[in-house]
Amino acid sequence: LEAGGEVAAYDAGPAGRGSDTGEGALVSFLRHRGYRELSWLIVSHEDPSHSGGTGELVRNLDIGQVRVGEQAVTLGERALCSAGERIGWQEVEFEFLWPRQPGKGGDEGSCVVRVHAAGASILLTGDIGAATERRLVREHGAALATDVVIVPNHGSNRSSTVAFVQASAPRHALISAGYRNRYGFPRPEVVQRYQAVGADVRITAAEGAIELRVLRDGTLLIDGQRRRHGRYYHRRVEL
Repeated sequence: LEAGGEVAAYDAGPAGRGSDTGEGALVSFLRHRGYRELSWLIVSHEDPSHSGGTGELVRNLDIGQVRVGEQAVTLGERALCSAGERIGWQEVEFEFLWPRQPGKGGDEGSCVVRVHAAGASILLTGDIGAATERRLVREHGAALATDVVIVPNHGSNRSSTVAFVQASAPRHALISAGYRNRYGFPRPEVVQRYQAVGADVRITAAEGAIELRVLRDGTLLIDGQRRRHGRYYHRRVEL
């Protein structure tokens, strides 16, 4: 999240054999953009697919304020996400909707944050499942509506229940899922649920990095890396 010459991050991606999203993607991207500091870091929960890159962020960047769904070894003791907290930052507001019990941990304890910017809203959901979705729908009802949702749990069918999709009613649904991942995410039925409420569904497996821009008048611009640049072998070279 870039605003006012500063940057914030929600989750840090996985670390695995020979690859680390924190270093290979986030740190490289931020340095390319001229940043040496993260003003805010929010880590939804300790699952390695969401927190694995935090170690490299800490090693390579100055970290300002932090909120976590559960304590992570790489970050030390940090303030916990808590429903009801609102934080203003560079004309952007972070509204924490979940968890009700800070530090509950696990997928269902993921930080759920609604980002408000220029009249637009973006719902960040971590790995919440049906149980937490039911609570959010019960507590917020139609007020859960958002312009953009980062689809829970990479498009798993144990999340994105019909009630949650209808209540959030996003115009855009962005799904972070690896190409030909072993879980088959996103599940086709999940994609269909979002399409049924009129959402434009974008998937990183097909588009690469997805960039979302919110203009000052609230206009949303969404573009994928591959839509802009294609693959390297699509480029024509004339000799």
